Amino acid sequence: MASSGDESSESDYMKAVQFTLFIILLLAAVVGNGLLFFLYVRNKTLRTMHNALFADLSTVDFLNSVINIPLSICCVVLDNVSFRGKTFAWTVSFLHTFFALLSLSAITLQMIDRYLAISWPVFYKANKSLTKIMAVIFVKWLAILVIALSIYVPLYDTDIGHAPVLDYRAVYTRKSGQRIPKYIVPVFVLTILLFGGLSLRNLKKRPAHVANATQNVHNSPNARARKKAVYTILILLSISLVCYLPVVIKGVIWLGLKNQARQRLVFVIMFMLSISSAVNPYIALIRVKRYEDKLKVLTNSIKAICCNTSQADVENNAGTAPQNDEEIGGNNTVRDNSFRALPGENRIKLSVIRCDDSSVISRARSCPDIATTKRT
Repeated sequence: MASSGDESSESDYMKAVQFTLFIILLLAAVVGNGLLFFLYVRNKTLRTMHNALFADLSTVDFLNSVINIPLSICCVVLDNVSFRGKTFAWTVSFLHTFFALLSLSAITLQMIDRYLAISWPVFYKANKSLTKIMAVIFVKWLAILVIALSIYVPLYDTDIGHAPVLDYRAVYTRKSGQRIPKYIVPVFVLTILLFGGLSLRNLKKRPAHVANATQNVHNSPNARARKKAVYTILILLSISLVCYLPVVIKGVIWLGLKNQARQRLVFVIMFMLSISSAVNPYIALIRVKRYEDKLKVLTNSIKAICCNTSQADVENNAGTAPQNDEEIGGNNTVRDNSFRALPGENRIKLSVIRCDDSSVISRARSCPDIATTKRT
C-alpha cells in the first residue's frame, strides 16, 4: 500500500511539472508570435515579401501553440478515457501533421525567396509584390491542407479501442506507408538545403563591388545581411528537425519501455513538437534586422510612456504640496514666487525649496538667506 501511495504521489508531482512546462511553453509562444505579428502589422516598412513570409511562419506557430499545446495537455497530463479513442487521436495526429507541414513549407518559401533575391536580384525586384506573395501563401496553405487530408481521411476508420494517441499514430504511420517521413518531409528539407547552398555559393562568387553596385538601400540588404538571412533560415530548419527527433527515436525504443517510461516519452514527444513554435519568433526578432530595429523602437516607446507617467505622478504630487510656511510648520521651507519672474538662467522653476536639501544648504547658511543666494 505504501509503495502504491508513493507511486501515486510521484505521478501527481510529474503531472504538475508537465502541466507547468506546457503552460510556460504556451505563454512563450503566444507572446513571441503575437509580438512579431504585431510589429509586422503596425509598421508599414516591415511589409515586404521576406517579412511577410516570417509573419506567415509566426501565424502557423501561433495557431500550432494555441491548438496543439492544449490538446497535448489533454492527452499527456489529463490522460483519461475522454482523451483517447479514434476521434481524438485522429484529430490530434491530423493537426500535428498539418501544422508541421505548414511550418516546413513556410521555411522552404523563405529560402526560395532568399535565393531569388541573391541569384536573380533584377528579376526579383521587378516582379516582387506583396499581393503576389500573399497569393503564394494562400496556395501553400491550401496545398498542405489537401495533402494532409488525402493522407488522414482514409485513416479515420482505424479503430484500436481507447488506446493512447501515440499508439494510433504508430498505426497511422504503418497504414499510410510512412509517406510523410519518407517522402514529403525529405522533399522540403532537401529543397531548403539545396537553395540555401546555392545562395551561399552565389554570395561567395559575386565580387564585392558588384554586390554593392546592385544594392538598393530601401529594398535589398547587403551581401552580409543576406548571408545572415540564409543562416537564420537554416537555424529554423535545424530547430524543426531536432524537435522531431523524439518521434523518430520513439519507433525504435517504444516496445522495450514500461508504462511509466512510456508516459515520460509521450510527454517528451508532445513537448518537443511544440518547442519550435515558441523559439522561432524570438530567433526572427533577434536575427532579422528590421524586426530587431522595430522591437527596439517599441521598447523605447514603452519606456518613454512609463517615464512620462511617473513624471506626471510626481508633478501631481508636487501640485498638492503645502502653500505656506504655517502648513509645513516653521522655517523648514521657504516659498519665493519672485523666482518665476527672473529672466534667463536665473529663473527658478521649483516653487518650494527645502532646507534639508544639501545642495541648497551648501550655498546658504540659513533658510532666510536662500532666496538671496538663489538670485545671486
